[in-house]
Amino acid sequence: MDVSFHISELLFEHDCVIIPGFGGFVGHYSPAKIHPISHTFFPPSKNILFNSKLTRDDGLLLDYISQRENVSYQEAQQAVGHFVFEIKSKLEQKHKVILNNIGLLKVDIENKILFEPDQATNYLEESFGLQGFVSPPVNRTRSIRRKEPLFIDRKPQSEEAKQRRKILIPLLVIIPVLLITGWVLFSEQGLNITGSQKTGIVTLPESTSKDITANPADLDRKDETPALKNLDFTEDAVSKSLENGEMPILPKPDPVQVTNAASYHIIGGAFADPMNAEKLVAILRQKGYHANRAGLSKSGLHMVEYLATIDKSEALVNLEMIRKDDNPSAWLLKK
Repeated sequence: MDVSFHISELLFEHDCVIIPGFGGFVGHYSPAKIHPISHTFFPPSKNILFNSKLTRDDGLLLDYISQRENVSYQEAQQAVGHFVFEIKSKLEQKHKVILNNIGLLKVDIENKILFEPDQATNYLEESFGLQGFVSPPVNRTRSIRRKEPLFIDRKPQSEEAKQRRKILIPLLVIIPVLLITGWVLFSEQGLNITGSQKTGIVTLPESTSKDITANPADLDRKDETPALKNLDFTEDAVSKSLENGEMPILPKPDPVQVTNAASYHIIGGAFADPMNAEKLVAILRQKGYHANRAGLSKSGLHMVEYLATIDKSEALVNLEMIRKDDNPSAWLLKK
């Protein structure tokens, strides 16, 4: 009869199995652990210890042997007594006693019984089937990501392009003035008045230019061309002058009043290459801004705006938020 086999089976279900007249095996829960050097992971287990003071029979081992071997209680008691006698005899002779799946028993120089548990057997039922495994350490390396420039550096403009702009800018101012003057003269000639005609002279107010708010970076907008009001001639003044044989005196036209529907544009950048301007428009739209191209600056650069508004207060609030959250170099342009 293999008594050690029955002891091993009882250790799966009980935390303490006593061998009458010899001692008891006690199981303690041990959580999962990792070996710091070998990096071995061990599952939760039940550590088995031996206590030589637990010698009083609690009936657990004898009842189990009696049921499993189908023998009487007295026969089971005799079998356990014979098992204890053999173990003590071997230990007195300084021999080691191996209990299958349980561990090894031996005595020290003071004749105290020492126990070494079998590490291959895990008596914790919750960890049934789990095995220890080795996981190599993870070497974490940081990869340095090179940041590539988003836009191509703008090329310096040639002297020929600068000279061309110097010629075009005055022409853009003179041509509208000539067109307006011709229209006024043509309107006056349409009045069929007998006798010599007197041409009224219309004085155009000088166009005003608004400075760019914030840092314009050498970007100026073109002068605004004022709109003219139609000249108001009354028929009464003309007819009275004709009756008296006098030249008709035409009333002086009211001074031209210019209404500037000003709009404010928050500029995020200006580029010599229009493709770079399109790239910035796409990036700002992905961020949720109503970005658009804002035309050309005085130096011929393609400007890109975050948004445009006719309210100056709203423009200043948005400019402050954009400088804080996205682009510290953004600036305000008034057209």
